[in-house]
Amino acid sequence: MTVADDRGPSPGMVHDGLRNISPYLNPVNRKRAGRTVFFHLLGGLGLGRLLHVLNRRAGRIPVIVFHRVSPHPDPFWPPYTPEEFRRLIAFLAQRYRFITLDDLLTKGADELRDGLVITFDDVWHDFVDHALPVLRDHRVPVTQFVATEAVEQRSLIWTSLLDQAFRRTEARTIEFSLEGRPHHFALPDEATRVRVADQVQRMLKRLPDTLRRQALDALLDQLGRPGADPHMRLCTWDELRSLRTEVAFHAHSVSHPGLPHVEDDELLEAELAGCQRTMHTELGTKPRYLAYPMGAHDDRVVARSAQLYEAAFATGNDLVDLERLRREPAYRYRIPRFNLTDTAPHEAYLRLNGFHAWLFRMMGRSA
Repeated sequence: MTVADDRGPSPGMVHDGLRNISPYLNPVNRKRAGRTVFFHLLGGLGLGRLLHVLNRRAGRIPVIVFHRVSPHPDPFWPPYTPEEFRRLIAFLAQRYRFITLDDLLTKGADELRDGLVITFDDVWHDFVDHALPVLRDHRVPVTQFVATEAVEQRSLIWTSLLDQAFRRTEARTIEFSLEGRPHHFALPDEATRVRVADQVQRMLKRLPDTLRRQALDALLDQLGRPGADPHMRLCTWDELRSLRTEVAFHAHSVSHPGLPHVEDDELLEAELAGCQRTMHTELGTKPRYLAYPMGAHDDRVVARSAQLYEAAFATGNDLVDLERLRREPAYRYRIPRFNLTDTAPHEAYLRLNGFHAWLFRMMGRSA
């Protein structure tokens, strides 16, 4: 395995970056193909390598969160295909040294400058069949963050349950009210249902959690509750226990709410401490790290998390500042992760090294 150093791009990198573009050229999706070629060209010119060198010198490394790896398409939340995931991990293995969360939080900055951390959220079963074999091949240590209620109930997390309800519904319209405001959506085709599902999910995420639960139930009554799908399920406790020797498991709350929207301290305690207790009972170890569901946190959530956990992870598509991680205790409870969805390795590499954040800042937009 090769790792990043402080040398600049080698003369052969331009050729390496420009070759083999043709497999990515899909005439069915010219926009995606054009984007892929663009980032392939930037990679071939050594921009990703240059940014990586600068980040390495500054002591900034990425933590990635994945969710699903599956050969079964899902237009509501597209997973990585096994081929895409294998290609990406092989690409990253040539440029980083994979490290554990324990490494990140206990070792010195100078030991970690070539590091990268891989995490997954939600313990989807397709992780076992399609992601874990790739991680084994490349000797990648991995952490899964577990939302315990869905595992106990053998159900989907509420965001995915809503997606699948929209995917399978026969309803052609839905009507509902949120906080006294009426909403009406027509659902004539799948593309519209995908768009409306995303819009409705964003609405629900902003609600106080009790109202969110009530609104979700009302929506599922209209859409129809999706039946079991063998391609869309989470792992069971027995399956997670069988993975304990090669996967680290940590906490992701009980019911996967937006924690700042959990109304009172007792309910917040149930989400944070309850997840910890259940995981200790089922898996035999007490989780020491927390991933905030959907990355959502505020000062109140951080304060209680710090009483129960040794560190907590958000999102934010930013690199981890290793010196700040050692110097500022509060930063340990707002550690950023990249919620990576890029299927083209060169684009993912550029994103992990801050190119997209820089580009969007230049455009006055959020990455």
